[in-house]
Amino acid sequence: KLTEINYLLPLNLYFHNDSPDSNTTRTTTKLTYEQTYTEYMKLKPDYVRIYGTGFKEPGAQDAARKRMEDFFDEQVTGEYERLNQCLDGILEALDMGYPLQIQVRGMASPRGASAYNKSLAKRRISSIRNYIETYREGAIKVYIDKKQLVITELPMGALPESTATGELGNLQSIYGLEAVKDRRIEIVLVSESK
Repeated sequence: KLTEINYLLPLNLYFHNDSPDSNTTRTTTKLTYEQTYTEYMKLKPDYVRIYGTGFKEPGAQDAARKRMEDFFDEQVTGEYERLNQCLDGILEALDMGYPLQIQVRGMASPRGASAYNKSLAKRRISSIRNYIETYREGAIKVYIDKKQLVITELPMGALPESTATGELGNLQSIYGLEAVKDRRIEIVLVSESK
């Protein structure tokens, strides 16, 4: 069962700029990842349009819009669907009695200060924890409360290898493809808990 679950990993779950709960240094949120995902998907037309304007040649603009469209369809939506498959597998393993550990890494684009980005990464991790706890009407939360499922949080903030700020100017540092790839959490490992 763990092999089946880990086959779906790593999962990359994406966020709009400074989401959830923008302009705060809080490290937790009341929002679930599903709520942030839904709001993010509403912004897809803006991302496609604005990213395309960063390129001067008409053919390049169309190609850029297509890349962003594909990113939202394949990555943002595709990974959300894989998350639910993964959580179903985790719930099944927990029901079978396995003690599990999930590792979740949180990342931000390099737009904000280091301390701010670390808090933002923690809020993003908090949103996935909230989603896991409410998944299937709280079926997994029972196992979290019993410590049969442990969620290890690894807030990283902005990654040093990020190229998001150098891509096509300030607006593109929010709506550019490299920037949207940086704003994520990763579920990187599900293993048996010791």
